[in-house]
Amino acid sequence: MAHKFSHQCSEPYEDLVQIGYLGLIRAIERFDPNQGYAFSSFAVPYIRGEMLHFLRDRSTLVKIPRRWQELYNPPSAP
Repeated sequence: MAHKFSHQCSEPYEDLVQIGYLGLIRAIERFDPNQGYAFSSFAVPYIRGEMLHFLRDRSTLVKIPRRWQELYNPPSAP
């Protein structure tokens, strides 16, 4: 999921993975195996929701073209 979102926004992939882990932790805390659901089916909405909330809180209201973002934030040399 982080890979998909990283192509749609300017946030680094690693940040989205970390936010996804927070969603996974929240899903673990709230999961009840007695409900009869698979954990993966239960966890995916929590992970996606954490990522979307992060992007909502960190993104700008105006969509900046990727080319302009690349000009403003050039890739760092390895």
